[in-house]
Amino acid sequence: MWTRQHKQRNTGRLIIPSLCVAFLAYFGFHAYHGEFGIYSKYQLEAQTVALQGQLDVIKARRMELERRVRLMHEGTLEK
Repeated sequence: MWTRQHKQRNTGRLIIPSLCVAFLAYFGFHAYHGEFGIYSKYQLEAQTVALQGQLDVIKARRMELERRVRLMHEGTLEK
């Protein structure tokens, strides 16, 4: 009967856990910084607030222009 004796290496024990840590780090990084990640969500919310402010300004300007155009129609005193 043949027996093989060899020294066990510690690298074999570390391969699976190190791969798991690498995958978790990769997906964790992209869950935070990715295109649809947490950080992007906050950026989109800030952009939404800024664009909503611009929309309000444009709507106010349009209402003012429409009011001035209505004053130019026939039958108004402020032509």
